[in-house]
Amino acid sequence: APGTGSQQWLFVGDLWPTLAAAAGLTANPAKPFDGVNVWPALTRGEAQPRPGFEVGSADLAWLSPPRKLRHPPAGLRELFDLGQDPGETTNLATQRPEMVARLTAEWEQAAGAVRDKRGPGKPRRE
Repeated sequence: APGTGSQQWLFVGDLWPTLAAAAGLTANPAKPFDGVNVWPALTRGEAQPRPGFEVGSADLAWLSPPRKLRHPPAGLRELFDLGQDPGETTNLATQRPEMVARLTAEWEQAAGAVRDKRGPGKPRRE
């Protein structure tokens, strides 16, 4: 409804599957979408769990809402709680090493799945 908001996490890859669902289209892509359909969450007005996703190019980060694990090209990993700290002012990595380890494992598992789909000899664009 007009004037309402949403706390649903999404990234640009979610737009196509979400808009297709909103339009009542049955998506049948040649390759799987990177994103997920969040239309049900938007219409109900309640956030649904969102799988983690990688963002960035040279400066990569793993978002597992509401947490963000950043790995700068030269530096230690940084952890932020975007729900409490959207401006990323407080690095929680030293206070929450178990969360850094969990998100790192998620990120590495997702990257491994992408490598498996891509096949050998096709390195990830750095």
